[in-house]
Amino acid sequence: MIYKINETQQEMLNKIISSILPHDNFDSTIAAETIAELNKFLLLKDLYGQYYLIWNAIKNIELLDLYRSHIRNALTRENIDNSLSVQLPTIITRDGFDAKRFFDDYGQSFNLEIPSEKQDAMNFIYTTVLNSYDNWIDMAVPSEEGLATVPLLREDMKNSMAALAISLQSQVLQDGIIYNKKKYQGYYAWLSFNSLILNEIQSRFTRGSLTKRYSFKGLTSYEESLKFDNENSKDIHALWYTGWDPVDNRFPINTHDIVTVVADEGTGKTRFVIDQAYRAVIAGCNVVIVCGETDSYKIKRLLEARHIWERYNVQLTMQEINNPSSIEAQSMEETESIQNMIIEAETDLYDNEKYGKITLVQNTTYEDIEDQLREEYKLNQFDVVFIDHVAALDSTGRFVNGERLGTMQERITHLYRVEDVLAKDLNIAFINTSHTNNDTASAIQRNKATGVRIGGQSAATTKYASIVMLITQPQDFKKSDQIVLEFKKIRDHEPITTPILINRNSSNYHYYVEDYQGLLNGGGNANDDIESLY
Repeated sequence: MIYKINETQQEMLNKIISSILPHDNFDSTIAAETIAELNKFLLLKDLYGQYYLIWNAIKNIELLDLYRSHIRNALTRENIDNSLSVQLPTIITRDGFDAKRFFDDYGQSFNLEIPSEKQDAMNFIYTTVLNSYDNWIDMAVPSEEGLATVPLLREDMKNSMAALAISLQSQVLQDGIIYNKKKYQGYYAWLSFNSLILNEIQSRFTRGSLTKRYSFKGLTSYEESLKFDNENSKDIHALWYTGWDPVDNRFPINTHDIVTVVADEGTGKTRFVIDQAYRAVIAGCNVVIVCGETDSYKIKRLLEARHIWERYNVQLTMQEINNPSSIEAQSMEETESIQNMIIEAETDLYDNEKYGKITLVQNTTYEDIEDQLREEYKLNQFDVVFIDHVAALDSTGRFVNGERLGTMQERITHLYRVEDVLAKDLNIAFINTSHTNNDTASAIQRNKATGVRIGGQSAATTKYASIVMLITQPQDFKKSDQIVLEFKKIRDHEPITTPILINRNSSNYHYYVEDYQGLLNGGGNANDDIESLY
């Protein structure tokens, strides 16, 4: 839902922002709690103008991490000044900043297409925001009062969003509306839209208490049935498409999906993760990538290389992105051009509001991952978690539910149980990669059919999954960098019973070409196991 704060909420935010600035009535511990509580329901897209800039600045300087030891330095006027200098050239044209509305509030007008007027506009914004900062400091609202204002803001926003929802629902019944790129019009669309929008509001304002609930509920009447639907329905919705016609014609990746991708060592599991994580980000999904075998810095660079390919049709290696001058046989001008291209692509990938945000996680453990993901979700509501190799996380050895996770099988089984709970609690998806088990690896080498239980270390890799894929690379396809994709399990969708040939390039762009499917020559076996799963 597209929502912007109103004047009443701006007044509340003025008090809250003042309470977290380093003045005489400031308490760092309480201010940290204030930020944490705000993060549970206030999104950057709800704000505009100086509120958008100050909240973005807070996130840019990683306020939550700095609070305990450096809070008085974190939100100084100098740091806000520096943040504005970096932000303004790109943020001024963002839809989220809403420059026109901001200028209208002050009776100003600038044509941002004209360089001189754009510079005047940035100077005006810069001065206005710093003046606002000075006013917030002068207010010197005690940190305790700012924290007490947060629940008032929360309730006011909830009520305002509910009123907006009613207006949108009315439009659906009349002329119809486009929402999340889909047209809703008429009674049956209204039923669907009503559930969607109410769940969106409910999800927004219950993000602070994400614990699994066990309950008995008797459905003794139609009213009880409706009440149960209202309290328990989840907005299961499409997140992104794989980019391969045989798959996308049947289903997208949805919330609640748990996907396992199984492949032998060196076949390209991480490359698969890069491609699908990138597609999810471009589709607007916030993505968490848990780096098991691969270093998080490499994952970041590979995502950037994927975006450079998508934007400029240029394939660069991680080394070339790090040091464009290492590319042979090019002039100084060509090197500078490549450097500018890399900067432009990275700026677009990380600053474009149409894209989702990327969070990289390194060195997490089987025992701690549930708590860590729940905490991250409170701060940054994400849509999907990619775990690059489920057998490569660390282990603390501490007790979980009264016992230690002593074997790899126990650890992976615990991980998938956690995913099963979080996928439903948080309404998200999981994409996992796993090695093949010994029997499957042996069968692949002998060109024999494999069953559903293909994941290594634990049956949980396929037991809990809603979708299980097997990636192989027969010798004939290695030179052309092609892989064979087979679906061993698909829950709730039409099965795909024949192998699919997927092409890819060095930038990890995976693509499907129908004309190439004949190369399989009928090779690979139809999935004899899949029918037994229904």
